[in-house]
Amino acid sequence: MMDSKIRCFALLGLFAILLTACGNNNLSKKTPAPPHFNHGRELIAHLDYNLSLLKKLDANDEEFNENAVLINEQIRKTIERIQSKKLLEQVCKSYNILEHDFTFTLSRDEKVGVFSWESRMQGAFQGIRNIALYSNKGKIVPTSLYGESIAYQQIHTIKTSAKSFYLLQGKGAAHTTEEFFRLDAHTINEDGMELAKIFPNRQSSMVSPLDFNVEMDGSLILKPETWGTTLAYRPLELLADHQNVNYVESTTSIDQQLGSKAFETRNSNNFLQGSEIPKKIGRVSDESFFFVDGLEIQTFYHEENNQSLFKLTTPSGIETEIPWDGKVSLVAKKNHFLFFSEDMGSSPGRLHLYNISQKNVQWSRPMTKAFILDDSMLFTEEIESYLLSNPNEVSCSSSVGVNRAYYKVYSVSYGEKHPIVEFTNQIFCGSSSNNLLAKL
Repeated sequence: MMDSKIRCFALLGLFAILLTACGNNNLSKKTPAPPHFNHGRELIAHLDYNLSLLKKLDANDEEFNENAVLINEQIRKTIERIQSKKLLEQVCKSYNILEHDFTFTLSRDEKVGVFSWESRMQGAFQGIRNIALYSNKGKIVPTSLYGESIAYQQIHTIKTSAKSFYLLQGKGAAHTTEEFFRLDAHTINEDGMELAKIFPNRQSSMVSPLDFNVEMDGSLILKPETWGTTLAYRPLELLADHQNVNYVESTTSIDQQLGSKAFETRNSNNFLQGSEIPKKIGRVSDESFFFVDGLEIQTFYHEENNQSLFKLTTPSGIETEIPWDGKVSLVAKKNHFLFFSEDMGSSPGRLHLYNISQKNVQWSRPMTKAFILDDSMLFTEEIESYLLSNPNEVSCSSSVGVNRAYYKVYSVSYGEKHPIVEFTNQIFCGSSSNNLLAKL
């Protein structure tokens, strides 16, 4: 009787012969998934073979869809042959040896695994397909996953004394071109594997155009954002007890209670609150600002070309020019940083942070309200009222009227290479009609 190694080589040899067959797109009919596999490497070889057939199909062939359906069905049946923990472990080891046209990831406790592959299907069933396997009462059970299919690349395991939660991390493509990344939270109970609403706002999934950083065994998730040419991160911290887990926004405390009026400009220069206040000299079209540290800034706007220009002169006489396309205004200075607001027409203004020492724009981001502190900045984001735990706890002035809106106050260390954004635990009510960062 042949041992498992000889059997595996024989199987691979058979696949090699079949792959050389000419003009037969229905090979999947001739190679049905065996009723069982003796070793994980045989199952991996069978998947590789079927994926190679799928890859070779001519999309212009009139039988393409029919053949793609047959091959995808063979792939599904092959995966569902994994019915023991031992075989699942062998599959994982064999998968890691070579590269494949599918992805497979297994959780740290080896209780959840996910296969993902490009189905090449057209119409309603196009895109990526995936099958999850989970361990339940000693058995391996296959299941489909909810939501738009993506290629899962990693599973993070979070254990409590009562149950475990699994963060499935993957990448997909919207409209076949735009990449997106997603984190899905699952848990296993008596009814099987189901989504777990453990992310902020009772969500079971988080989507981002950039990939998440999951750190410290899932205790911290960094959600990335594009701020111009750099990345900012919003940390989500894990709160867990013996049974439940939840992710909450990382928070920081500030000394004062802020409302809508705290963000209003109150100086003749129309500078943001907390900014160094200069002396302003000159005409409206040609303004100069002199600051305590000796820095002089001249501002120009050419309406015909729709271009702005700022000339910086240090106390030692060194000059620097900062040109902009569009209508841009200086709205704050703090130490060696300048804050510029860009008029975006009907959209909220965009705030740009300029580093005087490095002579570059450090980051850019749309903002409607900002408050400058010594080494950080407070800004607001509008939030839907239904996301508030208790809207009645946030007082609203009767003068707000029909334009009532709720704003969360965030803090960001603006001078960092990659700014970290944290919630201040403050929410206030204001008017949505006042969405200009400054009067430009």
